[in-house]
Amino acid sequence: MPEKILVADDEDIVRELIQNILEEEGFEVVKARDGREAMALFKEAPFNIVITDLLLPQMNGEELVGSIKQIKANTDVIVVTGYSNVSMVVGVMKMGVTEFIRKPFQPTELVLAVKKVLEGQRLRSHNAKMQTGMIEMEKLSIIGTMAAGIAHEIKNPNVFIKGGLKIIKKYFDEVVPVLLSLSAGGTEKEALSRALSQYETKIGPAVLSAINGTERIAEIVKGMSTFEHNKARDVKETDTKALVKEALTLTSHRVKYHNLHYEVAGDLKKIKVNAQEMVVSFINFIVNAIDAIEERLKKEGREDKGNLRLTVRDNPDKPFQTIIFKDDGCGIDPKIINQIFDPFYTTKDVGKGTGLGLFLTKGNIERNGGSLNVKTAVGEGTEFTVELPHAG
Repeated sequence: MPEKILVADDEDIVRELIQNILEEEGFEVVKARDGREAMALFKEAPFNIVITDLLLPQMNGEELVGSIKQIKANTDVIVVTGYSNVSMVVGVMKMGVTEFIRKPFQPTELVLAVKKVLEGQRLRSHNAKMQTGMIEMEKLSIIGTMAAGIAHEIKNPNVFIKGGLKIIKKYFDEVVPVLLSLSAGGTEKEALSRALSQYETKIGPAVLSAINGTERIAEIVKGMSTFEHNKARDVKETDTKALVKEALTLTSHRVKYHNLHYEVAGDLKKIKVNAQEMVVSFINFIVNAIDAIEERLKKEGREDKGNLRLTVRDNPDKPFQTIIFKDDGCGIDPKIINQIFDPFYTTKDVGKGTGLGLFLTKGNIERNGGSLNVKTAVGEGTEFTVELPHAG
């Protein structure tokens, strides 16, 4: 299908000229005589590009661009005008106008501008697909990194369940014959009393252990469901503590060997984010912190524990929530601090990282309306501060 272009201009001759030029190049053109008509057409159907004059009746070009950007912020707009009011021109440029052409213009000038915009759209689409592929790659890397630990985490509660069920079976094997004997008129009341007393000391704790084991496995499985392949990007209100809990559950096989200081400062407001992107980001911060801690301990020839501090707090006078990941690891060399968010950049050994973790993490946070800052000192540790906007 040909690309669809909306043209808004109050001069008949200009609308016809633009239509003829663009249709000659194979584009589909829809015309509007004023800003209000253009806005109505834009709401009815999708357009690849909007071309507009600044001086329009009913709704001027600046108002039209602003309204279009409110509905679909990434819409490409080309302004074609002879109007020379600098403040209005600057105003629409600040709104994100893609191209600006002055009247009178040459047909080739218009065609080149349209093709340039479409090429930009194709590149953005290609980059978006690449980004999606990189996200899937990083998710697989995270799952691979955690696989052994998760297997161990599931193995432990499974032992509780298996052991508990064996105990339950053993003591039920003792109780059932006594009950059968009594139902047949036997007199083994002492034996029954003795067998039933085992419930409090043996069977009850065994049942509780088995239940705890199943709940632990359910937590781990729930956490893993965050990484469901090609899960739709769903943005909704959520509790930060739940996201942190999932991230800690999925990294517990590494966190447990160090000192975790987790603090939730006061009551927390809800945030509106994509849960998968936030859990992946939190896991990256935690895993990077543990890697840095263990690297410092190894360099110093120490076998003690490092410290990971995780703080979540609201800001009463600000519309965002703060999540801080602080470690006492090896820190980051100031010479490379500006490179740590670059794609495929890593200081880890071969096979220990994709170099996409912090790049995608920063993208995840910014895509959810947040910001990310880092403070570090070699030999002292690193602190990542995430700010995420409150919901509503």
